[in-house]
Amino acid sequence: PIEQFAYQSLFWIRGEQAWSDRIVVVQIDDRSLEAIGRFPWNRNQYVRLLNVLSEADPTVIAFDFIWSESTPEDA
Repeated sequence: PIEQFAYQSLFWIRGEQAWSDRIVVVQIDDRSLEAIGRFPWNRNQYVRLLNVLSEADPTVIAFDFIWSESTPEDA
């Protein structure tokens, strides 16, 4: 409990901080789903997305979902 209090206090002392403009969240919306189709998508869709995003020279790209089944395209 004391460690949790110290942890929370440090955030309280620091105060609010604005989001970094270096972070971009790409959301898959209904319009995208209408154009590309419902999940599961062919892995080539993700390759095309990565190719577009890589033009910005990112340090990290993360996907927030699970590929539950492997496919021949995974390589």
